[in-house]
Amino acid sequence: TVVLLILDTIFGVLIIITMILCLFSLCSSMSANLLDQTKEIGILRAMGFTQSRITMLYLYEAFVLVLASSLLGVMIGVIVAFTMTLQRVVFTGIPIFFFFPWTQFCIIMVMSFFCAFISSYGPAKQLVRQDIAAIFRQGA
Repeated sequence: TVVLLILDTIFGVLIIITMILCLFSLCSSMSANLLDQTKEIGILRAMGFTQSRITMLYLYEAFVLVLASSLLGVMIGVIVAFTMTLQRVVFTGIPIFFFFPWTQFCIIMVMSFFCAFISSYGPAKQLVRQDIAAIFRQGA
């Protein structure tokens, strides 16, 4: 049980470090996306969309991207790990059982949504607060 506790701690620290690195990548990606779409944001504002509606639009976009990438990454990781384990079984003959780390999965999903919120809310709110004319001048 001590070994499991140590391994859980190591994997928890690795998850946190990886998610912090992903946060920086997602922040730069969402900021670049918002800067590329300033003209569209100005058009939406001119059409009558509220600031909160546009901000929520970019929050939804970030959540969809993060959810899809997290689930796809977990699925690929499980398939690769299980395939490698099956290959080891062929050579050793030791029976295996399938174990899915639900605790780590929940940590990854919660941190992913937290990263999505942080990376999209700030830049979207900052851009949407500007006047419509200022948004159009910035996007030109």
